[in-house]
Amino acid sequence: EFDAPDNQPVSLCFILLVPKDANEVHLQILGELAQLFGDEAMRGRMLQAESVTDLIALLGAWTS
Repeated sequence: EFDAPDNQPVSLCFILLVPKDANEVHLQILGELAQLFGDEAMRGRMLQAESVTDLIALLGAWTS
């Protein structure tokens, strides 16, 4: 249970780990993730991925 604001079940979750002193990189990655998750078609493709390999390929091919 993630207590989502829309009370819908969570279907995608990402964890971001960055070095302690990487604030700029951290913010840049967060911005890209916001764009990625804002792409409805991409979210659909991620949900349909059949393997981790498929998901990694999708993420690698995605452009903002």
